[in-house]
Amino acid sequence: MLHVLIGQEAYLERVTNAGPNDVFRWTLPKTAQVGDMALLYFPSESAVVACAEVLTAPEPGTFGAASVYMSDIGKVAKLDGRVTLEELKVRFKDWGWPRWNPKRAEWGSMASEASRTTLGDGVATSWSCGNTKRMVPGDRLFLMKLKPARLRQTD
Repeated sequence: MLHVLIGQEAYLERVTNAGPNDVFRWTLPKTAQVGDMALLYFPSESAVVACAEVLTAPEPGTFGAASVYMSDIGKVAKLDGRVTLEELKVRFKDWGWPRWNPKRAEWGSMASEASRTTLGDGVATSWSCGNTKRMVPGDRLFLMKLKPARLRQTD
């Protein structure tokens, strides 16, 4: 499986200068498996700058105050050229995440829903998956926060 992992600015230089034996601890979906490939996307560059391999099975951890799954990634290979977000949109038309724009989203009660999920409660809601026709009931969905968005509680 291929994962798109979001990198923080602080890691950009380390990743682009990584050697073949360098290992990084990274946030991944809990479904990631050893041997999966990952594209390393940095919002500050608006581009994928490297690819890597998942080296360890995801384990529960924390990232700031958030509960996440963490794995070691390695065998990092810097791309000859950066693959920009615009290129991803053109090349992978079925991928929804490059097109999502938090400024155009209807946030509604998302702040209170996020609080509920933090407490372990489930929240049922609808979500657009773009123009893809390949999604079927039971498919997995992963939401990735690309950069901070200001949420207003409206309820």
